[in-house]
Amino acid sequence: MMRNWKILIYAVVLGTMTSCGELFEVNEEAQANPVVTLSDHSIDLMVGVRYQLQATITPETLKDAALYWASDDKDIVKFEDGVAVAVAPGTTDLRVSVVNTTSEDVCHVTVHPRWMDFDPTQFLYDMVVFADVSVNNHPLADGDAVGAFSADGDLRGVGQMLKTTAGKDYMMLRIYSNELSEEDIQLRCFDAARAKVVRAQQTITFYSDETYPSSGLMDLKFD
Repeated sequence: MMRNWKILIYAVVLGTMTSCGELFEVNEEAQANPVVTLSDHSIDLMVGVRYQLQATITPETLKDAALYWASDDKDIVKFEDGVAVAVAPGTTDLRVSVVNTTSEDVCHVTVHPRWMDFDPTQFLYDMVVFADVSVNNHPLADGDAVGAFSADGDLRGVGQMLKTTAGKDYMMLRIYSNELSEEDIQLRCFDAARAKVVRAQQTITFYSDETYPSSGLMDLKFD
C-alpha cells in the first residue's frame, strides 16, 4: 500500500513539470498587487465646479480593477459618480483606492469662493484695466476666470470678456479699492482645464479713476 502512495506522489510531481524536467514558471504579473496613481496631487476648484480626477492602475493587466473615491471632508468636496464637486471654500484631501486592496493615492484640493459673486459696493474707488488675456498659451476658455487681489489676498474685481467692434476678444477688469492710490494689485487666473490658480507676472498699482493702459490693450499672460 505504501508503494502505491509513492507512485501516486511521483506521478503528480511529474505532471507539474515540462518535458525538459523544469517546473512551470508562475506568471508573476498576473499575481501582482495593483498600484493606483492619480494624475493630479494638488488642485484648485471654485465652489460649484465639477472635476474628474484621472487615475491609472498598474500593471496593465489590472487596469479595470474597481476604484473607490472618498473625500476627507464632504462639506468642502463631495463625490458624485466618481466626479469631485466643490461644495464650500476650504481645503481637504481626496482619496482613491483599489477595492479590496491597500493601494491608495491622495490629491490635496483647495476650494475657492466663486469670484463671479464679488460685490463691489463696499468700495469707494475704482480703476479699469483693458487686456488681451491668455492662459497656458491659449485664449481664456469657458470656465476660466480672472480676478484682481490685494496683497492680503482680498478679491478686488473680476474680469469680463468683451468684443471689439471688429470682433476681437478682450477683457475689461474693473478693480476696486478704498485707497485713492498706491495699492499693489495682483492678478490671478483660475484655469479650469488644469484645475489650477495661476498668477500673472505683472503687478498693477491702483490709482483711482485711471484707465490702464491709456491706449490699446495690456498683454496679460498666465502660465
